[in-house]
Amino acid sequence: MLRSLLVRPAREQLATKAHRRTARTMSSSDPLKVFVVGGTGLIGSALVDMMRKSPNPGVECVGYCNSRYGVKISSGGEEETTNWKKEEGDGAKFDDDYIAACCASSSSSSSSKICVADCSASELVSDSYAPWLSRGWHVATPNKKVNSGPLERYQRCIDASSSPEGDSGVFSGTMSFLFNTWDGSEPFSAVVSRAKDAGYTEPDPRDDLNGMDVARKVVIAARESGLMISLEDVNVQSLVPTELESVGPDEFMSKFGTSVDDAMSDRATAATSGGNVLRFVGEVDL
Repeated sequence: MLRSLLVRPAREQLATKAHRRTARTMSSSDPLKVFVVGGTGLIGSALVDMMRKSPNPGVECVGYCNSRYGVKISSGGEEETTNWKKEEGDGAKFDDDYIAACCASSSSSSSSKICVADCSASELVSDSYAPWLSRGWHVATPNKKVNSGPLERYQRCIDASSSPEGDSGVFSGTMSFLFNTWDGSEPFSAVVSRAKDAGYTEPDPRDDLNGMDVARKVVIAARESGLMISLEDVNVQSLVPTELESVGPDEFMSKFGTSVDDAMSDRATAATSGGNVLRFVGEVDL
């Protein structure tokens, strides 16, 4: 859940941007300060590593924590570890002040936006969303507990949030796998074939490649944000050539490479030359 959702028109497209739209909206002198809760777990540590090893001028990781300790990251990259106090012991505790202190220690301006990325599965952390949103902080999370948990807590988060401007993301697990795996060094159809054999696509890959799964999720995201649209209102850029839409699955797989590999290779080359990557993105503009 973001306090302000930064998005695009109600369409689904093949995007070539390597970084999140959020990052693109921040200037290099005013980055988004990100603090990761659950930053030592599988998802959290991957997020921290990504921000630190592949830095984006629009995003700065200022710290992370788990249930035992917190780590403040200075502007020079040095880490300062603080152990949380035991119930009867001395020491610091994890709270809003600790996050604010991590953000204050960064080199970016005090006006920079703050985002708490909750990669934990903690109910206690979920209870902090509404207060964080009330402070004007963004909250980004794979944690489903707020959106599916007690309605009263969910409503507090809604009440504390500003009106969304839209939504944007990679809404398909299959498309995510395909474009994260394929780097243009081999035919795109070869990656699709491997994904099909591994069971990562629908039995007929066209059910993924035509973009309709993403389009349905775009409609859901739009309706949840208050925009009452139908599937017919979504502009879908299908990766299935028109001439292969009505053939059998086996014929489709045998001819897919001939139809798309050269064009996809050109797209990958163009993206790479600009320092970007290809991603299949669903977007909603409110």
